[in-house]
Amino acid sequence: MTSTRSGDLGGEGARPSVGIAMVNWNGAQDVVSCFESLRRLRYQEFGVVLCDNASSDGSIDVLVKWASQVGWPTHVANHRSDGCEAEDRAIRRGDLKLVIVRNYDNAGFARGTNIAMHYALASGRGYRYLWALNVDTVVEPDALEAAVRVLDANPRAGSVQSRLVSLREPEILDSAGMRLLRRGGTADVLRGHKVYDLDRSLRSRDVVEVFGCCAASAFYRSDALAVVGMFDESLFSMSEDVDLACRLRKHGFEAFLAAASVVHHKGGISRDRRKTGRLWWLANRNKLRIVARWYPRALAVPILVFGLVRALGASLRSTDLPLAMWAQLSGTLLREWRGGEKASVRRRTLRLGAARTIV
Repeated sequence: MTSTRSGDLGGEGARPSVGIAMVNWNGAQDVVSCFESLRRLRYQEFGVVLCDNASSDGSIDVLVKWASQVGWPTHVANHRSDGCEAEDRAIRRGDLKLVIVRNYDNAGFARGTNIAMHYALASGRGYRYLWALNVDTVVEPDALEAAVRVLDANPRAGSVQSRLVSLREPEILDSAGMRLLRRGGTADVLRGHKVYDLDRSLRSRDVVEVFGCCAASAFYRSDALAVVGMFDESLFSMSEDVDLACRLRKHGFEAFLAAASVVHHKGGISRDRRKTGRLWWLANRNKLRIVARWYPRALAVPILVFGLVRALGASLRSTDLPLAMWAQLSGTLLREWRGGEKASVRRRTLRLGAARTIV
């Protein structure tokens, strides 16, 4: 893997504007904390689009009140269908700092983020970059500028990730990029290590190439998303950023860690390795789908068989995981294993994904 240093802001002359795409579900207080940190960003060429996934805690009212108090021009759009022209016209106001999209069901992280990104692109603000940012984060004042520097300096960068550190223990790393595991699944680079370990590995570099970016704080080039598409909404939540990373790599885009872009991440259910019931099912279903789509077929077979056996056991033990779900998963995995990418793409994806990225 190659590495580079970030250059000066520039690109096409004017400082590029960034659309921040966020998803909320009953997390109003987390969102307010994140918004407060966004107000402290030194780089203020951004607008926020937040998709609210049918929250029942009064999130929208709380956020509208907060925005009014701090002077953020805000509009609430009611999302009833994709591509609504009336909603597009309503958000094409140049003075808006915050657009809240009221979604009427819990569409999950993947679709919720896509909705927010679509609204950002429909706003007419000409966002060169889109920042997928979890609501349970607090960003450092230089986080946005540091990432924009890397994107501007590397035209083939399809994505850039912030240095994610624990919100509760800021000396502990949460993620320094994503990598694929040959046994199936993914790992966050250096997760659980000391921040010092990353700095020592970087050897004074502020930018290093990684395989893909964790969507807790991932910047995407709008032109790259126009080529490869956004998150796969069928994944709902978990591993949607892995699939997008694979598609970006397939099309020749690169991914980088911007070490100077520091974001503190609380982490929620997707970070809990002790998942049970439907959460366990969702995490393992999506992991197996990534294997079926992107791993060399011969290597994928034992991973998929073992994974299906585990999933069958979980279905037999659980009252909320009917066997019909297991049968449906089996059919989905078979179709994605037999179809999908050609052998050369699968080999290259795993070779890049399983390589050491920070040396």
